[in-house]
Amino acid sequence: LKDGERPALSAYRVFQEEIFGMTEAEKGAYVSEFKETMDGLRLVEQALMLQGIAGEMGEALRAQIQAESSGVFEAYLDLYQGGAYLRFTDSLWQEGMLADELYEEWESCADYGEYLLSVQENKNTLGSIKLFGGTTESSFSTRNIEKSARDYGKLTGEGTRWMPQKAVTGSWENLWTDLLLILSAAFFVGYLILEDKEKQLFYITRSTPKGIGPDIRARLAALLIHCMVMAGLFYGENLLFYGHEAGFGDLSASLQSLAAYRESCLPISIRQYLVLSVLTKGLVLFGFGTVLAAVSMVSVRPFLPFMAGGIWYGGSCALYAGIPAASKGAVFKYLNLAGCLRTEKLYGAYLNLNVLGRPLSRMWLALGLLALIIVTGVSCCLIKGESFTLWGRRYIRLLPFRPSGSLLFHEGMKILVMNRAALVLLAFGLLIGGRDLSRKYNLSVQEQYYQSIMLELEGGLTEEKEALVLAEDARYAEAFEEIRRIDELVSEGEMEEGAGEDMKSRWYAVTAFYPAFSRVWQQYENIRESGGNFIYDTGYLYLFGVRGDGFRTDFLLLGFGMILAFGGAMA
Repeated sequence: LKDGERPALSAYRVFQEEIFGMTEAEKGAYVSEFKETMDGLRLVEQALMLQGIAGEMGEALRAQIQAESSGVFEAYLDLYQGGAYLRFTDSLWQEGMLADELYEEWESCADYGEYLLSVQENKNTLGSIKLFGGTTESSFSTRNIEKSARDYGKLTGEGTRWMPQKAVTGSWENLWTDLLLILSAAFFVGYLILEDKEKQLFYITRSTPKGIGPDIRARLAALLIHCMVMAGLFYGENLLFYGHEAGFGDLSASLQSLAAYRESCLPISIRQYLVLSVLTKGLVLFGFGTVLAAVSMVSVRPFLPFMAGGIWYGGSCALYAGIPAASKGAVFKYLNLAGCLRTEKLYGAYLNLNVLGRPLSRMWLALGLLALIIVTGVSCCLIKGESFTLWGRRYIRLLPFRPSGSLLFHEGMKILVMNRAALVLLAFGLLIGGRDLSRKYNLSVQEQYYQSIMLELEGGLTEEKEALVLAEDARYAEAFEEIRRIDELVSEGEMEEGAGEDMKSRWYAVTAFYPAFSRVWQQYENIRESGGNFIYDTGYLYLFGVRGDGFRTDFLLLGFGMILAFGGAMA
């Protein structure tokens, strides 16, 4: 990415407001004009950059670009020089990236009718081959084509109303939220079973007239409520955030109005898809929790259920990420815990899995697996509840709890070790660290220029460094002065406008890096006034949340981790 980050979410919201009330034809014309303008402006900037950086070679490349673009350079040069082309973002690269993304989405939805027609044509072609003596062999491919035609037969392209998909995909296709939900279910089961088991409170429950069975059923009901509420809260919060920042759009439109879900064969609206996804994720969490509860009942060590849950979810994620979609093992890729949580694939995409040569819907197979997990988990809990036993044997703790005369050590040991706050903090530390370490930033040309200067200036201010900054400032001052002088010659009639623009384009290639140099100059002035050292600060800007969008997410993770770690400290 040129600027190291994608367009801000507010850009999608402003665009959403711009197309509000437009017909589909007007939306297409608007986004096509936006894409065409950005392509022209990027061509102009590319030509100017080549000329300014590469000398004669750059001049030859610029001439080649102008010749191949057949007048595009001249058509957009004035708009580029005027600088009044940023409507949604803060830079040309982000504006162009936004145009490419939205145009691709619109193009995908605009030909949705043709997509549906192609599905039926595939079936007709297959029928023609059979009719005229072609192969009649029943294979997975032929059956899959026929099944696809039946599944898509109830859909039409008339109900699609294209809109940017950022709010829905950003809030729903979030692996970190899924992981937080898994953790919440695991910790809830820990408090639900392991806490009372460790305190031997089940002795009291077993002595009641009806035994332990009703108590287990009540705990499973509490688990179901917890899973549904947490799924609604987490993803509802995601949707509210992305909807406010990127724009909700028309939630009553068909699901296929979003380009990412064009392949869905379900005749449902976006709102129905959101509700269905929340219910499905809640049931997946419930199934996961019931199996963990059953393991907790038979486990002789309190950490074993958490280990089993981690292995189960981690293995499912590894299968989902590691098995290719087109391989023979695709059944194991999608039919697991991680695959069931990916509701954007269950309901927003279309896939039939090859099961003994028969095309079976991935959606129905996954829902069947989910039902099997829930029935198995609930049954094991109820059956084991009738013969429930407490810890089978005692074991030596790695860090045994001993009272201490130091109040700080005593309470710290109780909270961090006995109440397992240290494990929670470690888990969330790894979660945030893994998220941050997986990010990648690609430096733009402007950032590379700024980096090279700052690494050369790094440290205290010296005469040599000051001379370098002042020389660079003088170079930009000369370029701006030359542009001003050429404008005066053109306005006074002493120079043709075309010749003036050609001369100014060479100086524009110099001033193109001035925004990056202004950051250098700001550090220089601060050091002269208040002292200090030069430092390449871009990494710190991302670290402290001045740039990028990771600060709020990290803050949310930290807050949730603190709640889980210390929420029960007073109790």
